Amino acid sequence: MGLIYLDYNSTTPLAGCVRDVMIPYLGERFADPANPHWLGRVSREAIEDARGFVASFLRCDASEIIFTSGGTESVNLALLGAASYIQSISSEVQRPHVLISTIEHASVLRTVAWLEQHGWEVTRVPCNSQGIISVHRFEDALRPNTRLVSIAHSNGEVGVIQPLLQFAEVLEDSPILFHSDAVQSAGKIDCGIDQLGVDLLSISGHKMYGPKGVGALYVREGIELYPWMHGDWRERGLRPGMINVANIVGFGQAARLLTRAQQDLADQMTEQRDRLLHLLESRLPCALKLHSNQVPRLPNTLSLVFPDRRAVELLRRASELCAGPLGHHGSSDSFQGLSSTLAAMGVLPQEAANTINLSLGMFSTDAEIEQAADLLAEAYISTDGHVQAG
Repeated sequence: MGLIYLDYNSTTPLAGCVRDVMIPYLGERFADPANPHWLGRVSREAIEDARGFVASFLRCDASEIIFTSGGTESVNLALLGAASYIQSISSEVQRPHVLISTIEHASVLRTVAWLEQHGWEVTRVPCNSQGIISVHRFEDALRPNTRLVSIAHSNGEVGVIQPLLQFAEVLEDSPILFHSDAVQSAGKIDCGIDQLGVDLLSISGHKMYGPKGVGALYVREGIELYPWMHGDWRERGLRPGMINVANIVGFGQAARLLTRAQQDLADQMTEQRDRLLHLLESRLPCALKLHSNQVPRLPNTLSLVFPDRRAVELLRRASELCAGPLGHHGSSDSFQGLSSTLAAMGVLPQEAANTINLSLGMFSTDAEIEQAADLLAEAYISTDGHVQAG
């Protein structure tokens, strides 16, 4: 039995068609796309083709796509770029206010913490026990000086999907810019801008079968951002420096692939996800708990509590299975605290320590689903019960 990879929410393998289109740009098509000679023009045209593919994937205009080095940079550019612009035009607001949720990715949490240190007021809206931020709580948290909102489209640990379009309707006709981190959503569920209603959207290539080190920021037409890096005028002056042509070409191909295949892939992942849960329930002599089981969630994600068993011990015994992250942050040898998502949902440390997150993807097979269920069941039965969290 080979390794079974069920950690697609962490990163995805490179699709074969993506690798194929990248190879020429790692070799003979190496030129700087800013140069006017024919070899530079080849690179420049490839970048614009990729921009068009990403725009088609998000159902927006190609001019609204800015290429970055990944989701974290996209988030930083969106939040810091918007904050700088807002402060430059909002002289009537001495301390502008930004609203986020308690279950954002670290790139959002830490960027907003930086804004807080530099004069912004911050509200972190709590979620309920299922991980959902209610529209009522969202609306109540807005203030007259609110100028920026960032709510993740979905969560990669428990899979919960937030009602972004309802939030957008609340913000309609207001001066508030609405950003969403859709890194976990892209390639799994529809991220069309018309379905989300946001002004700014961050996505990343390596979460959607593209290369690592490339991402994109959607910037709605008419929205102004200030750059937080300075240099030449590439990417509308918002992302200076030499362009990574090969990665952008690969990212574009991944977006093109998923534009065509995303619904079929979502159906496949949903069927396999539900099959895996059914197999585990039939093999285990205990009742599993599924986080966020009563709300919309990603079609590929299972966040499961295994009663009386430390997750790190189960995965150590089921060593052929690649899964995670766990309900506790940190390695199997060190305890570094409860997952911020599970903590925000009110999950107790013991239960978090018993949580395994399984995420499927394009290359998951039915045979692997059967094998994963067998491995986890065998590991559970062979592990001593009532092990306490450290």
